[in-house]
Amino acid sequence: MSIRNLNGLFQEERVQWLDTTITVRPSKPEDERLYASFFAALTPEDIRQRFIGMISALMHHDLARMAQLDHDREMALIAVRRNAGGIEQILGEARSAIDADNEAADFSIMVRSDLKQRGLGTLLLSSLIHYQRGRGTRQLRGTVMADNAAMLELARHCGFTMESDGPGGEVRVRLDLDHITGPR
Repeated sequence: MSIRNLNGLFQEERVQWLDTTITVRPSKPEDERLYASFFAALTPEDIRQRFIGMISALMHHDLARMAQLDHDREMALIAVRRNAGGIEQILGEARSAIDADNEAADFSIMVRSDLKQRGLGTLLLSSLIHYQRGRGTRQLRGTVMADNAAMLELARHCGFTMESDGPGGEVRVRLDLDHITGPR
């Protein structure tokens, strides 16, 4: 898997997913309208689990912030495909925010509600892991609501360790990227 181009950024990749070809690429400023459609396709429960609480709506400035990245400190890899009308749509996103020393990156992931349990989360999280390893980040970490069984299973599947805050709380997940075997 090709992770970095000469500028140190993720290279756009076309990958086979289920019965179609999708593109995994970094978010671009012009994706703001795609983010609006993406969030409209999410259930309130998926939004609650992703943002660890309820939000009623994402405002223009929220959507613009999600689409515009400072690639020195963050990455948002999105899986996109064109619908029957030729319009691009976001299917899922894996996002990271990297600390100033590139020691650790906090991550989040979200897959469109109607596409869950089909391997897209694994594809996106694997791409983000490879990207972070390629830039020399040592640890990927996140916070997951204890009732988000699907995300906890995905983290387990990808080799993350888990530490619980107790019953009904949040679970901290961590992956030490230095100890992963395989290609960078």
